[in-house]
Amino acid sequence: MSSDVSRGHLGELTQRWAQDGLRRGARWFGIACACLPMLEVLDAHSVVDALLAGLSAGVWPALPLWVWGLLLWLAGCGVAAGRLIAWLAPRSRMRLFAACVVLHAWFALAAGVRASGLVALACFGLSFVALRAARDTWPLGHPGAPG
Repeated sequence: MSSDVSRGHLGELTQRWAQDGLRRGARWFGIACACLPMLEVLDAHSVVDALLAGLSAGVWPALPLWVWGLLLWLAGCGVAAGRLIAWLAPRSRMRLFAACVVLHAWFALAAGVRASGLVALACFGLSFVALRAARDTWPLGHPGAPG
């Protein structure tokens, strides 16, 4: 009887670890999807320089409103990508991951962005490791999860 109880607790602990790994991988995937275009926008429009100049002068940074909107939209896309990959079935998850890596690699090569491409690659690597650790994990409440 005692071993049945301990197996139940061990199964719950294993499930919790798998779900944590899935959330961690999804979080890094969202960061990876957003970081390359965000770093490119930050660099192209000198957002950091404008922020520092605004702080030193005590005024709002002189940036067009559409740049702030674009950064907000890219951050939202990263959050949505992370939530989507966390909700997908394991096989579909890896297909989406591969498609996004290819898309980002193509963008980095076409745009000639080396540093931000390496940052995105590192984030995709962290995401891949966490998602592979949770490769057979179904999201809690997923309608296709095995019973």
